[in-house]
Amino acid sequence: MDNRIEEVLDIYRAMIETERNSLRELPPGGRDGGQDQRLRAVGLETGQFINILARSLRRYGEAIRAKPGISSVLLPVGSGLEVSRFDRG
Repeated sequence: MDNRIEEVLDIYRAMIETERNSLRELPPGGRDGGQDQRLRAVGLETGQFINILARSLRRYGEAIRAKPGISSVLLPVGSGLEVSRFDRG
């Protein structure tokens, strides 16, 4: 396995261990008013499904950007959103 992947997995394993050994804290805004920041475990099938979606989305983005007349803008760091538009030239 790639060393970078192992490093990320090691970070996640450490986070899981920390969460497992700490008291659960309610998110800002209470139980229904915010996002829980704890990691969620997924099974093998769910992980494979997420992987397929991520790869498909990446290929779709590459195909869109390859079309003539298409320009793309990546929104601010952390959002993970890219906006593409067709330039009528």
